[in-house]
Amino acid sequence: METKTAIETRLATSPAILGTLASFGAHLAGRKVRDRTVDTYVEGVRRFAAYLGDDSTVAGITAESIGRYQLSRRNLAAATLGKDLSAIRSYSRWCIRALLRQDDPTADLEFPKRRRRLPRPLKHEELRVLEEILARHAPVLDVRARRIWERNRRIVLLLLYTGLRRTEVAGLTWDDVYLADAQLLVRTETAKGGHERIVPLHPRVAAELTTTPIPRRRGAIAGHLDGRCLSHKSIGTIFERWLCDQGLRISAHKLRHTAATQLLISGASLREVQETLGHADVRTTAGYTALIPDRQRAAINRLPDRFGE
Repeated sequence: METKTAIETRLATSPAILGTLASFGAHLAGRKVRDRTVDTYVEGVRRFAAYLGDDSTVAGITAESIGRYQLSRRNLAAATLGKDLSAIRSYSRWCIRALLRQDDPTADLEFPKRRRRLPRPLKHEELRVLEEILARHAPVLDVRARRIWERNRRIVLLLLYTGLRRTEVAGLTWDDVYLADAQLLVRTETAKGGHERIVPLHPRVAAELTTTPIPRRRGAIAGHLDGRCLSHKSIGTIFERWLCDQGLRISAHKLRHTAATQLLISGASLREVQETLGHADVRTTAGYTALIPDRQRAAINRLPDRFGE
């Protein structure tokens, strides 16, 4: 067991957490971790360091201090707290590789359990209003306003008919479109460098893309007017402002839920929906079956009128 003097010496010679964050971020970037995740992890460790104190050191990270941090943030959503704990765990393991410490204080870390929540597809009335908005004519006189209207409509249709994530729609370029084959090449960024999948194009979406003159088919499918890609946050803003101004208050992610639910209702298998949405685990896809009561009702109706006869 360490003496008080040994502990004080170790803490005094240990580097400050804040002074190591740049190296930690560079390590994550070198592993091809996407930029958003790098920022999330670095900021998560920064928040933990602020909780410990501005002069907190690497040696000051202990299972006990992490436990106190968890307790101080117990009112946060499990997913939010889980991100910070993941950041602390990743940082602690990097510290061992960087020879800044020998033990892993997160070895016995327990993450908060997330409550199972059902997906939130659009209601029938919301779908009706959305179709009314999509049927409206774009501004005629203002060329820029018309281009933005067309882009926003295209984003909504892509989300609704493909079930893509906001980041995936934001990153789509015309090089990813195969109109003759009616399909998209979708790239999903992950901590391991990313995955690719093929997603079929519904005729309505294919027809929408075909309206773009060939000379303008460069850069992002649904990006800035100069062809640059939008950020995923900008797509969120389209729903918070543009679509809301049209009379409908919904989130972009609800369209992903709607696409998955409608695919299952139309008869698609869980495996087909999993491949289309890019779920890593089919159990995630299976959560959508709870939203289809007709299937459950049919199964219940197949039970006998009386048992044991």
